Amino acid sequence: EIAPIIEGKEGYKKGEIEKLEAFVREEAK
Repeated sequence: EIAPIIEGKEGYKKGEIEKLEAFVREEAK
């Protein structure tokens, strides 16, 4: 039961990082 929670957290973190990177790229223009 723990594994899906860990995977969910990893997916969430990856999504947040991708959003941050997209934001930084937009700011850099």
